Amino acid sequence: KAQGTVSTVTSATTQGQLVSSSIQNGIRNASVGISPNAYLLTTPSGTDQLLVALVVGSGATITSTCSAWYYSASTQSVRFKNSTSAITAPTAAALTTWTLLSTGVTPSAGSSIFALNGPSLSFAFRQAAANNSYVSFSSTISSRTGMTGSAPCF
Repeated sequence: KAQGTVSTVTSATTQGQLVSSSIQNGIRNASVGISPNAYLLTTPSGTDQLLVALVVGSGATITSTCSAWYYSASTQSVRFKNSTSAITAPTAAALTTWTLLSTGVTPSAGSSIFALNGPSLSFAFRQAAANNSYVSFSSTISSRTGMTGSAPCF
């Protein structure tokens, strides 16, 4: 029984770390100076949240792509999408084509996992584990690129 609990907590930790890493890497590499932040945070439906950023690549030639994370309160999931053009709030059918990062995600408090803190973005969520237990994740992130750019992503 203990081994089963450890296994499910480890799985929940891995899923939560995947979501956290994806968001942290995207926002840290977001272009600054757009509208006025490096990202756009909206609530397209109910308590769902859509986070979109213009993310600068790390190659020899500077490139950027639009990246988005969608938190669905009804399915308790976080999904991710990259695009070379603007990303808008998806329909339910379109959302199923986004990369699923994790299920079993709920806000640590209130009804949102993302929050604006001036030029920084914070997230706080719980990842479901075994026997009604959770693994908590939280962070505050700011862009570190120093790059500025237009807002073709939103």
